[in-house]
Amino acid sequence: MTSNLASINPILQSTRSRNLEAPRLAKQRSHATLEAELFRQRASMTAYNEVLSQVKDLTLTDKVRLLEELKTLVNPSLTTEEDPETIYT
Repeated sequence: MTSNLASINPILQSTRSRNLEAPRLAKQRSHATLEAELFRQRASMTAYNEVLSQVKDLTLTDKVRLLEELKTLVNPSLTTEEDPETIYT
């Protein structure tokens, strides 16, 4: 009986060790995921601000043309023949 306990003891210790490490590993993964999301958001805002800056330099005609294109991207069911001030959702 003692030999069975001796052979089980390393398995139990290994299982306990993994169980104690699980929360720490989950926290590390969670932290890494959060850092990746923050990096993605910062990159997205940088791109947004860069595009906005470029749009401000466009002529009025180009701004209107861009707005029409963006409306089509946001809601493909909108067409340029509709009233430009009416947006259906």
